[in-house]
Amino acid sequence: MVALKFTIALVGIVLALAFADETESDLNSKFLMLDSQLKKLSQKLSQDNLKVTDQLKEEASKVIALKEQVDILKGQLEKITLENKYQMSSKHGLGILKPNRRYSRSTAGDPDVVVFSAELSHVLDNVALHSTVVFDHPIFRVTHSYDASTGVFTCPTSGLYLFSVFIATHKTDTEALVYLVLDGNPYMSVISDRSSDGENDSGGNVVMLPVNKGQRVWVETDINDKQSFWPSFTTFSGVLIHQTQ
Repeated sequence: MVALKFTIALVGIVLALAFADETESDLNSKFLMLDSQLKKLSQKLSQDNLKVTDQLKEEASKVIALKEQVDILKGQLEKITLENKYQMSSKHGLGILKPNRRYSRSTAGDPDVVVFSAELSHVLDNVALHSTVVFDHPIFRVTHSYDASTGVFTCPTSGLYLFSVFIATHKTDTEALVYLVLDGNPYMSVISDRSSDGENDSGGNVVMLPVNKGQRVWVETDINDKQSFWPSFTTFSGVLIHQTQ
């Protein structure tokens, strides 16, 4: 009887151990399966994050491109607006000087009449240090003493001249600073602070100088490299006030 009880107990222990082994095996299998699924989900999440990052970069590039186009269109619109103002003021005799008895073809060689005014016709970006700013669009001039292809005024008549320079910074982090230069010597400076938050700064100055016939006057960048300027608002003008012998 004792032997039978012992045998039954032993069989029970063997069955319990077998069941425990089977349960542990199942748990290990389930753990490995869940671990594999977790790795796959993590990998998929990483891939999705990369796709989203790439999409965000692509959208950011599109936004930057659109902003550049808006800046270009804004510059063109401002130029057209100014040109319309010039035309309207010209019709009423308030703006650009028109040929008349004093400013006519017959005065082209008149040494008493020397006057010019020129502007930028386009955005001028990344202008190197110590470069001549070329105001390529003559607004008005009686003689051709100002060369719109070089930005240099060559004095045709000795006398006292009044020069004005105005600059407006294009959207940039660089402060704009230029000098009015007479035969390599700076005589007047103009500064325009760096742009911020989409706002554009401007600056101007006026000077009177005695200039001899043949001397050259121009506007040159100084202090900072890669300066940028808005069109129309950036101008260079000069006029003979008093002729000297």
